[in-house]
Amino acid sequence: NDTGRKRGKVIANDVHTTRLSTLRDAVHRSGLPPTLTSRITYTNHDASAFPFPKSRKLFDAIICDVPCGGDGTIRKDKHILPMWSPNTSNALHGLQLRILRRAMRLVRV
Repeated sequence: NDTGRKRGKVIANDVHTTRLSTLRDAVHRSGLPPTLTSRITYTNHDASAFPFPKSRKLFDAIICDVPCGGDGTIRKDKHILPMWSPNTSNALHGLQLRILRRAMRLVRV
C-alpha cells in the first residue's frame, strides 16, 4: 500500500549513450519490480550543463559519478600504469568542478 508514501523518481544521466544503454540493461536484469524501474528516467546531457527541471523544482539529492583519471584502476589493471600520468587526472579537474557546481545549483538545501 503506497498510501502516505512519497513516490520518488530517479534521473539517470550520462553524456555517453552507450553507458546509458548498459545501465538500462543492468536495471532490467536486476529483478526490480516495474513499480520501481518505471520511476527511472534516462537522460543524455553534459552534466556540467544539466538543464533545470521543467517543473522548476530542485532535486532532493544528486549523486555525481564524475569522470576520473583512472588512478584507482591502476591497482586492478597493471597495464594502465605505463599510460597514466598525474596530468591525466589534473586535466579532468576543471570538468569535475563544473559538474559539482552545476549539481549544487540544482539540489535543494
